[in-house]
Amino acid sequence: MKVPVALLLLILGWHAGPARSEWIADVETGFVHESNLSHGQLQQDIKSDTALEVAASAGQHVVLGDYNSLSVTGNAKGAAYNRYHGLNHLDLGMALAFKTKLGLGPAAPWWRAAGSATRLDYQNEVRDGWLYTVGSGVGKRIGESWNVRGDYTYERRTANRDTSVAPGISGAVFDQRSQSIQVNADYAYSEAIAISAAYTRRVGDVVATTLRNYEIFEYSTAVASDPVFGADTFAYKLRAITHVFFIGASRALNAHSSLNLGFERQISHGTGDNNYYNNVVRLALAYSF
Repeated sequence: MKVPVALLLLILGWHAGPARSEWIADVETGFVHESNLSHGQLQQDIKSDTALEVAASAGQHVVLGDYNSLSVTGNAKGAAYNRYHGLNHLDLGMALAFKTKLGLGPAAPWWRAAGSATRLDYQNEVRDGWLYTVGSGVGKRIGESWNVRGDYTYERRTANRDTSVAPGISGAVFDQRSQSIQVNADYAYSEAIAISAAYTRRVGDVVATTLRNYEIFEYSTAVASDPVFGADTFAYKLRAITHVFFIGASRALNAHSSLNLGFERQISHGTGDNNYYNNVVRLALAYSF
């Protein structure tokens, strides 16, 4: 790690002092249930399902003196759905993050920049492609119990397939761009229990899968056949503003593991008044090595 770290410090123009590194690894597994996987607006188009999810990451965390740190990880995530097997997927990627503290001590504010590249491989091939993210965030500890932070993220997703089903309109429904801003607060209720709340505002492309729907088609920028939810269903790409409200709790089981429960409410307002709502519940066991 000596050459990359030295090059990074030269680019940044910062003197970080002696660097030290350690291996990091995390594993999480659990269940997720979504009330509207298909992002349907009409009752006939709303499909729900439960999946088993497994995620893992491993890499190195490099401490660059008193203020700065760098992490490089390889990541894997997979899901197996109970009903809609076309959504089964395995994602593999890498992530890079740099963090600097703007002072000494646990209450000092911090700034973070991160980026990732992930290969998306679904059982339903229309969803295959790459996901690239870049983002930045700031945060601070307040008192003994509170941590607050804010993040900005830009996402670019590519689509391997562009099979048009209508003249003059793209079939690359999963070729997407979006930007989001999130604010988050964590409260340490006790030494073992933490409570979190967050709000995210996302602006960008979304996909709704429905039966043939002229009202959605009129405002769509891409359309493709999507047999995951039925033989006669189609995926429509729309521009939308999505509001996401999250609340969760984490219970530490020991020094390395925790049990996490979260609820998320998604409210999307698409062009042409094509709106949808989705509830997401997750229960997961996390372990850090």
